[in-house]
Amino acid sequence: MNRVIKFRAWDKDGKSMWTNIGMNLDKILNNERFEVMQFTGVLDKHGKEIYEGDILKHEFERKGVKKHTHTKVVWGEAFLSWAAVTYFQDSSLKPMWTNLTSPKVFGKERHDEEIVGNIFENPELLHPPSNQT
Repeated sequence: MNRVIKFRAWDKDGKSMWTNIGMNLDKILNNERFEVMQFTGVLDKHGKEIYEGDILKHEFERKGVKKHTHTKVVWGEAFLSWAAVTYFQDSSLKPMWTNLTSPKVFGKERHDEEIVGNIFENPELLHPPSNQT
């Protein structure tokens, strides 16, 4: 399987996301002004490319009630792969990690993730939604 290697960068000074930075990668990597993020090789349910630092909405059903949670995309050392990290309202609970590149999550087909933002432009989305119980 061939995976496309692509990057984007958050411009800390300009407060904007730079996409398609391939030709400028060397200049951007060596500049503290930018936070570089890699494409995971995974697409969301709408076919959008998921990058490191994206925030995904994951829908699920619990006790017959539809719910959702937000996850942050990171490189998961434990998986040696891209992972989605879920944070809970109850701070006594540790964050839950799932392998983003696995075709299944919690035994079900993975096809419902949707990009809803990123950690730079929408950090408030990492606070658990009120219906996440």
